[in-house]
Amino acid sequence: MKLKNVQCANARAENGKTVRLADGNNLYLVVHPSGRKVWQYRYSMAVEGRRPMQNVATLGDYVERAPAGESEEDAALRIVGRMLTLAEAREEARKARALVRQGIHPTAHRKQQAQADRAARGHVFEAVAAEWVKAKALTLRPSSVMRYRYILAGLNADLGKLPVRDITSDMLLRVLRQKTDYGARYAKMVAAGVFDYAVETSLIEVSPVRAWKTALPPAKVTHKRPLSVDEVGALLRDVKGYGGHPSTIRAMLWVWWTLGRIGEVVGARWEEIDTGRRVWVIPAERMKAKREHVVPLPNQAMKALEEWRVTPANAGPYLFQIGHKPVNISTINYMIGSIGWKGRFSAHAARTTFSTYMHEIGERPDLVERQLAHAVGNAVARAYNRSTQEELRRGMMQQWADWLDEWQSGPKSGA
Repeated sequence: MKLKNVQCANARAENGKTVRLADGNNLYLVVHPSGRKVWQYRYSMAVEGRRPMQNVATLGDYVERAPAGESEEDAALRIVGRMLTLAEAREEARKARALVRQGIHPTAHRKQQAQADRAARGHVFEAVAAEWVKAKALTLRPSSVMRYRYILAGLNADLGKLPVRDITSDMLLRVLRQKTDYGARYAKMVAAGVFDYAVETSLIEVSPVRAWKTALPPAKVTHKRPLSVDEVGALLRDVKGYGGHPSTIRAMLWVWWTLGRIGEVVGARWEEIDTGRRVWVIPAERMKAKREHVVPLPNQAMKALEEWRVTPANAGPYLFQIGHKPVNISTINYMIGSIGWKGRFSAHAARTTFSTYMHEIGERPDLVERQLAHAVGNAVARAYNRSTQEELRRGMMQQWADWLDEWQSGPKSGA
């Protein structure tokens, strides 16, 4: 019997073991304990002088649906990146069957096609980097992928049009020394990934990246300090007065109301909001610890959701989107800089501030940690306390939101 999309969307690993669902014609959806869902096509092919051997071709990762408003060009790029809906997986399986009938292994054919595509583009740095990010996107959180793309945008400004074979260690070192947004060593880490990928795909023989233990400045470790009451009030007033896109402002308010990590916030979808229960349910695959996280929503957040839902800026699957895509982290950081808070505040500091004030008033540490999606106790204790703590945290989050309102209405000379 053919699979239905709802079966695919709801499929989960059982007892920590991988589950395989058959769609017919040797197409399977493989569900891993990590939550990743992969399309596989299984086939047998005879080798001269031997019996037919069983083979597996991984077609790509499962996606429940194509993004709303996706253009034909974007859809083609997504399919090339092997992010496939049920219908698209069936089409890719059909193509794989046709190759097998010709005696061609689908995986080998895909690699040959990728090599031909790279040759056509001339193996310049930005093209190889784009391929590397596409490969990393299969296993990384969306927020990490966005961070890599942000760093690569800076590297591409200097190296993007150069063939990877022509980039020397001295040239790369000069470029890295100029990078300050994420630090030279973070930029080096990303560059190393791109050049390692170039080595693995036989574009170059040796990576130009070196250890550079003293040639590059050390990475700065900055602990996010909590903001004072006056600073929080001044920051929120500045955010609300920002003249940029409404989704950027709303995403920052959501950070303060929910204490979500910035990567979790920018990827928030309307389907994750349970209005009856008054919670935001973040699925495990979008969480840092790969555990579902339930966020009780204060009255301020619920009222805002009612207003946002009917505005054009939110006419799509994401709570905070610009065009057909979710607002990205670099846009949030640009706003922070534009309103004069660069170097004084980052989105993570909202979590630090919340933790500091809640501990100071004697709030239960387990409630605070659970609200921040930190592990508390063992698995049995977490399961036992889930419903009770949701209601206890609801009161805590309402108190926090009320404080934010009070601090915003304070004197404007605080920051």
